[in-house]
Amino acid sequence: LKQIGLDEMVQICMVVPMASKPLPWDSKELAALTAYTASIQKKFIAAGGKPAKNPCAAKNPCAAKNPCAPKK
Repeated sequence: LKQIGLDEMVQICMVVPMASKPLPWDSKELAALTAYTASIQKKFIAAGGKPAKNPCAAKNPCAAKNPCAPKK
């Protein structure tokens, strides 16, 4: 994919590292979490004073493990 929507990224992060169920696409929770994430991204400033391309992580924003997930 060349581009992924913020709501899609939220859903991916819910399922993969957090080991949770995705939120319903038409839910208020997904809309609120997406809006919150968008507002945080606007505030993120990379070194040099320019907004970063990916404020979540260097290569994979969902690579972080959920500390609350059951151990395998």
